[in-house]
Amino acid sequence: MEKSILINKIKPYIAYFNICILWGTSSLVSKIGLGDLNISVLAFMRCMIAGFLMLAISLIFKMQFPKKLSEWKIVANISVLMNFVTIGFVAFGSKYADSGIVTLILATVPIFTTIIECFILKIYNISIKGIIGLSVGFIGIVIILFYGSSSVKADLTGIFCALFGAITWSIGSVYSKIKPVEGPVIAQTAVEFLFASVLFFIAGNITNDFVISNITFKSLIPVFYLAIVDSFIGFTSYIYLLKIWKPSKVATYAYINPAVALIFGAIILGEYITTGKIIGMIIIVISVILIQNDKTVIINKIEELEKIDITT
Repeated sequence: MEKSILINKIKPYIAYFNICILWGTSSLVSKIGLGDLNISVLAFMRCMIAGFLMLAISLIFKMQFPKKLSEWKIVANISVLMNFVTIGFVAFGSKYADSGIVTLILATVPIFTTIIECFILKIYNISIKGIIGLSVGFIGIVIILFYGSSSVKADLTGIFCALFGAITWSIGSVYSKIKPVEGPVIAQTAVEFLFASVLFFIAGNITNDFVISNITFKSLIPVFYLAIVDSFIGFTSYIYLLKIWKPSKVATYAYINPAVALIFGAIILGEYITTGKIIGMIIIVISVILIQNDKTVIINKIEELEKIDITT
């Protein structure tokens, strides 16, 4: 009995450790994988493996899949935004910029999410403190843009790709919030990953990027890491925490991911921890903290948005 109570107390912190540390290494592992594999191949295999793993679990436990056509449209839209576009552009970012810089840019997701929620959809009210937080966050991005690395040209390409990925992830996160689909998250995510893998296969063949001749056992290690550790373990840990902790508390993982990425990038890939990276990280973290503690929900607005069908 005491052992069971202890396990239940420890589980949330294990899950939190997973998203703080494991997600902090995803850009680093992507960069390693892209040393041998093309972007479409890495993304395709990552999504396919994660998708089939979640599909198997869904079938074993007889989980319910979406039933209505409108729900399938929502799942497809989420897949395009959060899996296909985000994973693709973040992979581009990881190829052309330091993994630490990419993770720093991805830490801005709460900033872009707030802009969408407060100024575009007007789901939340935001005070002067929150607006200051947004402004500070963009200052952090500018510092990373110009002082993050000495290889400015390559980094700018990677930074803008990662930035676009952060924006599409933010759009997808808000969209999934205002357009909830009934049923187990794992079953829905299985569909999203598998659909994204098909899109990567098609896009890779259209652009002649889908080359599998250079696949080796060594090159598959990053693929399986991203599919199992990052997508499966990280994602399920994230969803589990959202059910038992406040979203604002869970979101603090975004404060830790950049530090993890900078440290591991320096140790494993020999990436330089520049003054620009450090200052940019500190400023973005301060910005996210200010924003996370400032929003006030407007319930009626959320209910109004849920009734809108933008998939037709």
